[in-house]
Amino acid sequence: MSLLKYSRIQKVTLCIRSSRTNLMVSNLNFHVLYLLAPHELTPREFVYPIEIGVLLAFCFICITLARVVRPSIYFSIFSGMMKTTSLRAHIRETLPLLKRGSLFLLLNYFLSSALVLYFLIGQYEIPKANQVVLSSIAPIGLLFGNLLSLLMTGWITGEWKCLKEPIIMKVLGAQTLGLFYFIYALVWVLNSSYHEALLLLIVWTFVLESVLRLIKSVKTVYGHGVSWYYIILYLCTLEILPFFVLFYFGVQ
Repeated sequence: MSLLKYSRIQKVTLCIRSSRTNLMVSNLNFHVLYLLAPHELTPREFVYPIEIGVLLAFCFICITLARVVRPSIYFSIFSGMMKTTSLRAHIRETLPLLKRGSLFLLLNYFLSSALVLYFLIGQYEIPKANQVVLSSIAPIGLLFGNLLSLLMTGWITGEWKCLKEPIIMKVLGAQTLGLFYFIYALVWVLNSSYHEALLLLIVWTFVLESVLRLIKSVKTVYGHGVSWYYIILYLCTLEILPFFVLFYFGVQ
């Protein structure tokens, strides 16, 4: 008789536990469905043109194709950014600059940089046509202008060999900026509440990449025996002065 009562108590306990579990699962399902179910739609303050989405799609395709062509490409880039010695050998073995993977990342740099510049310039009262022109030309000018400056410096001073690594650093820096800028542009479009934080991230990412690249370049060039006079002259005329000129025309 006692065994029968004990078995009945066990059955009741199991039923109670089962009902509690079902209740918890049903509540969880309700909350999940509530979060997933469409609520009242609120119109966005600003709708970006479809061209922005197309450019983001092209950036994603370029990043994906670079990974498909060379699976270790991102590790090679970030390890190259940290290297201060044997950079040319590292790039020659892991990431040749004229191969498809590197070219895909350079294309992503131009597109994603144009997007973030378009967003930055859009904060000011500038005509749309001028925004498009400036955001399209500036990334090309920043990259090829710096590369041309290095080539001219090597031709004038005759120190061409020691400037090969700074050229590689500039290309790696552009590719790294392109990856970060793609993430910033994507978040910018998806969530407008992060615009102020993204503005700071965009500026400080560019500043950090530039400072890191210049420190490494100066260290490399000085290690080849180049005089400090030429280094300071190069920094003042071909690195710092162009930013003051761009800032001046931007303010105007």
